[in-house]
Amino acid sequence: MVQGKKEFKNRKSMLTMLEQEELEALDEIRWRERMSRSEIGRKAIVDYIKAHAAGNSTFKLDQFTDPNFRAMPATMSTREKWYDFVKNNTDRQERAGLKDITTYITKCVDAVNWEQDHPEASKK
Repeated sequence: MVQGKKEFKNRKSMLTMLEQEELEALDEIRWRERMSRSEIGRKAIVDYIKAHAAGNSTFKLDQFTDPNFRAMPATMSTREKWYDFVKNNTDRQERAGLKDITTYITKCVDAVNWEQDHPEASKK
């Protein structure tokens, strides 16, 4: 480091586009925190890389080449997609497990709805 600045081995630069309001908000905050635009941008990118480097741990691209891999529909998928998945991809034991999970989810939804409908009760 030289005077608080990062020394780069192979420095590259990039251009970032912001709306006027975003730039004004950024400048106001960075002056308060005594950081340069470059420092803020680099920190945001480094944080992004750390958060996303491993990829989606649920579905790796190489899983889709495995003939035994079965991706479930997204939670809010259509009823038709869920029916097709259950019909074509599960046995009786797996369906029993899915039934247990959906019963639990239903109880969670009912509990949250009840709490929201009765806010006075949740304050006790």
